[in-house]
Amino acid sequence: DRVQVVNTDIVCQPELVSSADVVVLNNVFQFFLELDKQADMWRFLRSTVKPGTILVTIPALHQVLVLDQAGIDLSQWVEEIPLHNVHAVTMDKEDLEDVKHYRVK
Repeated sequence: DRVQVVNTDIVCQPELVSSADVVVLNNVFQFFLELDKQADMWRFLRSTVKPGTILVTIPALHQVLVLDQAGIDLSQWVEEIPLHNVHAVTMDKEDLEDVKHYRVK
């Protein structure tokens, strides 16, 4: 009852995005959008995700090169937070290093 999976264009769901407590972004945008559209998507997220929301990303946001093109300063938008209870996770340790958590400022 607490989890909702929505398969749609994210910009069509600003109310949903702005009300989310956790947003999971797995290899988002980079494989299916041109760079200018990727930048638009990141600007949408930057302006829509509310403070306090947790972003779970693969890859780490500092590896998303288009964020500079989008004019997003990560230090002003998010703070990285450590993974909790890492020993309880059953995925490969190397793969786990790619998963990052951030809190929106």
